Amino acid sequence: MGTQIILNNEIIKQLIKVLEQQASIYNDIFKISENKKQIIIENKVEELENLTKVEQTLVLKMGRFEEQREDLMNSISKIINQNLSDNEKNIPLKIVDIIKNVDENYATELMNLQGKIVQVIEDLNNINKLNSKLINNSLDYISFSINLYSDIDTGTNNYGNRGDINESQKRRFLDIKL
Repeated sequence: MGTQIILNNEIIKQLIKVLEQQASIYNDIFKISENKKQIIIENKVEELENLTKVEQTLVLKMGRFEEQREDLMNSISKIINQNLSDNEKNIPLKIVDIIKNVDENYATELMNLQGKIVQVIEDLNNINKLNSKLINNSLDYISFSINLYSDIDTGTNNYGNRGDINESQKRRFLDIKL
């Protein structure tokens, strides 16, 4: 983007504070997801439900911080956009753009926070993919078990009255399928 503008320190401090809160919440959600992995493996459904409720609360909290971050980014964008051409004003503002317009200490802090958030989101995506696979494996096992119990071979005599071979009869142990 155009020329460098040194932004108001107060608005940058607010942005840093919001980003720190978001990074903290992402870390908390990541820890919960790691705990969920073990709980899924151990098939502790009630504990999984409780952790999911805590996770939902954190996601709602994250939403409030995201609104604050967007408001701050819009305010910063207005300041930066004052000296830009019309074409440049339509480009969404990124942390990198802000870093170019703050003093070195804030720039370093913003870069570090951005790196932390990107890393924890990547880690969170990976653990969530693993948890999803574990849940799907559990569901597959449950489905297999239901099918196994619902189609039991009665194991009757294989020969009929005339010496011909009878077809095996399957008896339904469970008469429902989920």
